[in-house]
Amino acid sequence: MKEFLSPEGTYKAVVFQRDCGATTGFSTQISVLKMNKKVPNKSGNLFIADTNYGDAPAASWGGPQVEVAWKNNNSLIIRHHLKTKIFKQVKKYMELILNI
Repeated sequence: MKEFLSPEGTYKAVVFQRDCGATTGFSTQISVLKMNKKVPNKSGNLFIADTNYGDAPAASWGGPQVEVAWKNNNSLIIRHHLKTKIFKQVKKYMELILNI
C-alpha cells in the first residue's frame, strides 16, 4: 500500500494488507526491511492489526488506517485508532532487520 523511507535511506517501512479468507477481515501489516529487500510473502515483522469487527475505521484496503513516520533512522512511530485490534506489535525491530 505504502512505503516510508528512513531518514538515511537505509531502511523502509512497508504498509500492506492481508486477507486470510472469508471468515476473517482484512488486516493492516507493517514490515521494516533493508532498503534493497522486497517484502516477502509473509506476515508483517513489526505490526499486524485489524478493525476489531468494525470498531476501528477501515482504510481503503479494508484493514485499519495507520499513520507511519520515522522519528530517526532507528525509530518508527505508528499511530492507529484506539479500538484497533493489535495482533503483533514489536517494540525493538533492529534485531529483526539484521536477521532478514
